[in-house]
Amino acid sequence: MQHSRLRRAYVPSRFGQLHVRIAEPEAVPVAPPLVCFHQTPSHGGDWDAVLALMSRDRWVIAPDTPGYGQSDAPPEPASLEALAAALSEGLEVLAADEGFALTRYDAMGHHTGSVLAAELARHDSRVRHLVFCSLPAFGEAARQDMLRGIDGMFPPVDGSLARAEQLHAFQSSFADRRLDGAQRQVAMAECLRLGERMDWGYCAVFDYDLIAVLSALPHRALILNSEDDLNAVTGEAAGLLERGIYRELEGCGHGFLAFADEAFAGDLRAFLDGH
Repeated sequence: MQHSRLRRAYVPSRFGQLHVRIAEPEAVPVAPPLVCFHQTPSHGGDWDAVLALMSRDRWVIAPDTPGYGQSDAPPEPASLEALAAALSEGLEVLAADEGFALTRYDAMGHHTGSVLAAELARHDSRVRHLVFCSLPAFGEAARQDMLRGIDGMFPPVDGSLARAEQLHAFQSSFADRRLDGAQRQVAMAECLRLGERMDWGYCAVFDYDLIAVLSALPHRALILNSEDDLNAVTGEAAGLLERGIYRELEGCGHGFLAFADEAFAGDLRAFLDGH
C-alpha cells in the first residue's frame, strides 16, 4: 500500500541511530499518536499498511528496534527494559523534530513489540491505550528453559543452509497463507542478514516477566490473537489484563499485518477512540 505521506528518519538513542517510519496525518490530527512496535526478527516495515490506514487522523510511528531493520545495534544483547528506553529516547527526539505532541499516545505491538509496548506503558504515564497482537507471556519455568536453550533455537550461523531451512519450515507452519512466495522469501532474507544477532530479541523477551507486568497494567487493552505459534499462550494471557478486550483473528498468521484493510483500521480506530 503506497502512502505519499510516509517518510523515514533517523534519530539518536543510547545505542546509536534509530530508524523510524513516520506517517504524517492527512489533516489536523484529532487523536493522539499511535506508536507501533514490530516482532523479532523483523522491522517497522511490518506496519506499512497500518501506517497508511491509521494516519488519516493521527501521527503513526513505527521504529526499528535497536539491532533490527536499519537501527544501530547494541554492542551486546540488551535487556527488554534497555531496548524500550532506547525507543522512548528516540520518540522524544522525533516528536520534537517533527513538531507533534507526545503528551498522550497509544502503543501497539506484535509479539516482541507487544512486550515493548507493555514495558513503555509500565513506566510512561503518557501511554493511553494498548493493542497487543499476540503476547509471549510465558511462565517463569518456561522462560528459564527457553533462555537455557536459546543457543539451540536455530542452527548456528556457519555458512550452511541449515538456518534457512529451519526458517522455511517455520514459515510453512505459521506464515499467513495470503503471503506469496516473494513476500516469504524477503521475510526469510531479513532474518538471515542479522546473523547471530537474530536471536537477541528472543533473549530479551525470555528474560522479562511479562505475566507480572500485564497483571499490573491498568490500561484499556485490545488483545488480538492470530493463529500462529503464540496462539495458546496469548489466549491464556488475555485474562491477566483487567481492562482487556480479547478477539480471535481467524485465518491470520505471521505477516497478517500486511493485509490490514479498512475494516481492520475501523475496528482499531473504534477501540482507540472509545467508540
